[in-house]
Amino acid sequence: MSQSPFKTLHITNYYHKNSGGISTSYNNLLAAAGKLEREAVLIVPGEKEAVEEVNDFARIYYVPARYSPIFDKRYRIIMPWQYMNGG
Repeated sequence: MSQSPFKTLHITNYYHKNSGGISTSYNNLLAAAGKLEREAVLIVPGEKEAVEEVNDFARIYYVPARYSPIFDKRYRIIMPWQYMNGG
């Protein structure tokens, strides 16, 4: 990843590669980051910890998360207490 004066960080739940509007919007943002040479990072829930290099300027960080207990069970959800110390 190259250094750029502009960086963006997005943290979102209810994301997976084919999740519809949310993934379409973020996938477009990450593609634009590459075209405009602006760093963009997306943090999303996943099955396990992983990093996906989308292009030279965009990454997706997956953090371990459980499936959503409500709504659509295909989605995983990051709950704040999973990552708070002493919580």
